[in-house]
Amino acid sequence: MDNQQLTLGSLFDGSGAFPLGGVLAGIIPVWNSEIEPFPVLVTHRRLPGVKHYGDVSKLSGADLPPVDIITFGSPCQDYSEKIVITENFKNTFFKRNVPEIFRITIY
Repeated sequence: MDNQQLTLGSLFDGSGAFPLGGVLAGIIPVWNSEIEPFPVLVTHRRLPGVKHYGDVSKLSGADLPPVDIITFGSPCQDYSEKIVITENFKNTFFKRNVPEIFRITIY
């Protein structure tokens, strides 16, 4: 096995937990996609060398730099005790976002 470092791209990135975990494991985060302003500011500060691509629905996998690992997060609201989320919300998330993940990764 060669000693080349693994690289990472992150969809629905949030505040960059997967890329930060990658850094701690010796993986190089290359790009991410997130639309919420505050999490984008967090990752700009935490990981200044990572390219931000914004809205995942406007991305084409063919235009992204190739990476070894692609991660993606789901909305934290699914797991919050203080916010009641309907099954309709969860179904909408998966119906809308899982196809985007496949569209980008299988370009």
